[in-house]
Amino acid sequence: MNSIFRRFTAAALLLTAASLPLASTVRADEHSMEAERRILTVTGEDTVRIPATLAQISIIIEAREKTSAEANRAVVDPSRAVLDFLESEGAERIQAGALTLNPIYSRMKASSMADEGPQITGYQAQWNASFVVPAERAGEFASGVVEAGANRVTQFAFLAADDAIAAARTEALQSATREARATAEAVLATLDYELAEVVRIHVNTTGPVRPLQRGVMHSMAMESSAGSSAAVEPGFIDINGNVTLEVRY
Repeated sequence: MNSIFRRFTAAALLLTAASLPLASTVRADEHSMEAERRILTVTGEDTVRIPATLAQISIIIEAREKTSAEANRAVVDPSRAVLDFLESEGAERIQAGALTLNPIYSRMKASSMADEGPQITGYQAQWNASFVVPAERAGEFASGVVEAGANRVTQFAFLAADDAIAAARTEALQSATREARATAEAVLATLDYELAEVVRIHVNTTGPVRPLQRGVMHSMAMESSAGSSAAVEPGFIDINGNVTLEVRY
């Protein structure tokens, strides 16, 4: 009888010992799940505005002539004059595109085209370029390239120096991070909780926002007959910073 009792007691002790790690593991898993559930997600955002100090300007020269040689010459000559002007005035990042030459076909009735096919009536040549100048001289350069031979100014893009944009982005992200953390602390304090740690950080950045000014729209429509310098207000560039924090409490 005593032998049977001793064997039963030993088996019970072994079963209890085996169940202890399992119970400990279950409690650890429950604690981990509870910690995962206690996550608060907050977002902070800020915008830093800096003045535009540079302007990227795009232009086009085009011509239609009877022969390909005439069309080519009608674009090549003014394009050289435009490049000479830009270089002499100190424009930067000058990018000159390739000259394109395309035939112009007559508009004929379907019956005539079936008999003779489309007829070439002339040629169109086109050349484009872009360059960067100080923002305060944008209007001066726009008028200058038109006087040198450009048919029209097609685009203004206001820029800032790379280091200025980087500094503004850093400032925007720092401010957005402080805002996100302050929001988390305020919410948790209201609910009698404390922020334990930041477990995840998501940084979202967008490119500079360059609002188009009225002066720019006017300049973009300038034709070769324009004779005065266009007034262009460069305005400001908005640099955005957006930070999302996941915090455990």
